[in-house]
Amino acid sequence: TTACGQEIVLPAAPVVDPVPFEPLHERSQAEDDELAAMVMFVQGRLSFRREFYSQALRQYQRSLRYANGAGAILTEIVPLALQLNRVDEALRYAKRLDSADELDPFFSRQLAMELTDRQQFGQAIKLYERGLEPATPGIGLATQFELGRLYFLVGDFAKACKSFDVVMKAVDQPELPVEEKP
Repeated sequence: TTACGQEIVLPAAPVVDPVPFEPLHERSQAEDDELAAMVMFVQGRLSFRREFYSQALRQYQRSLRYANGAGAILTEIVPLALQLNRVDEALRYAKRLDSADELDPFFSRQLAMELTDRQQFGQAIKLYERGLEPATPGIGLATQFELGRLYFLVGDFAKACKSFDVVMKAVDQPELPVEEKP
């Protein structure tokens, strides 16, 4: 090989027979499942970034089958299913979410509205209540109003009064932030 007018002689690379990888111990079935779940989740992420949303949803769902603690996967599946207008799937997976799993309040509210349309008031109340926990600005009053209406429909009049009271105080005293209203 020549470089800058000089000839360079590269040493020959030694020929080495590759040694197969020897694991220290055999993987258990749980470790195999965890690995498969991670691989499928990463494939789903890549598909999502490439805007192959249906494919991403399928890969997330497959990942969920192998995953043990699947809260993070469910929080990816629910909004994606809603985005693809697969409301039944989104509702099915949302029911599997723990209260500790964080679902965007926007999607939580969207699911609650769908459940209300289907007259599944108890489940809608749970989702609306979850949406109030992070105290997301801008949706608190609308959520309180919907909760008051749903509490009334299920016959829990004390909670309905409390929810409507928050709304009425906001209407009567618009200068105060919702958090400061008595």
